[in-house]
Amino acid sequence: MPGLGGGRGARLLVASLTEASKRPAAIQRLIEIGEPAVPSLLDALSHRSRHVRDAAAYTLGKIGSRAAVFPLIAVLRDPEPAVRKIAAYALGAIEDVRALPALIALLRDRDNQVVDAAVYALSRIDLPDGLVKTIEAWAE
Repeated sequence: MPGLGGGRGARLLVASLTEASKRPAAIQRLIEIGEPAVPSLLDALSHRSRHVRDAAAYTLGKIGSRAAVFPLIAVLRDPEPAVRKIAAYALGAIEDVRALPALIALLRDRDNQVVDAAVYALSRIDLPDGLVKTIEAWAE
């Protein structure tokens, strides 16, 4: 898909996420586009297809956009465990402390793969010193 870039190109690439054969190339190109692709990917988080939602979450994690943190937190309530799992991994890749409460809550998910993804994501996020001290004091 040469020549596609920016917001308009991102919209076309996100639309192609519905086709399994085009999905890998579209994801790669969206990652290369980076931040300009984020608005279209955020819209795709609510797509009717689980495959489009998890591709969007995955791509947002690879881009690492902090603008995606709260929309990805909302995706942690997706009815599909595969989508929740990818959203948790994406939040871990972004490494933003604002995701901590939602990831901690995800530890109670009924799907073990989702719980594993939450544990991984939590391990990636650097805790502020004040929070580390609070946790250590609470643990004593």
